[in-house]
Amino acid sequence: MGPGGINFGFMKDFWEELKDDYMCFISEFHCNGMLSKGIKNTLIALIPKVESPRWLSEFKHISFISSKYKLLVKVYLIDCVASLEASS
Repeated sequence: MGPGGINFGFMKDFWEELKDDYMCFISEFHCNGMLSKGIKNTLIALIPKVESPRWLSEFKHISFISSKYKLLVKVYLIDCVASLEASS
């Protein structure tokens, strides 16, 4: 889930409403190779593993990354894998 609470299930359910924004984001990155300011920000939450934790090892960490950044990375990786398979 991203910092804005959007996960891939949400994106699939509302793709028709979201696709123009996401496709514009991906196209802009493809054209200029730059990401919007703050798009790679990640929030980290520490979830206690035990009652009254005192040490970092007593926490489980989870991270929330922007859904746009996750989608861009997945598209890029799929493209890279397709390119590698085509050249083999």
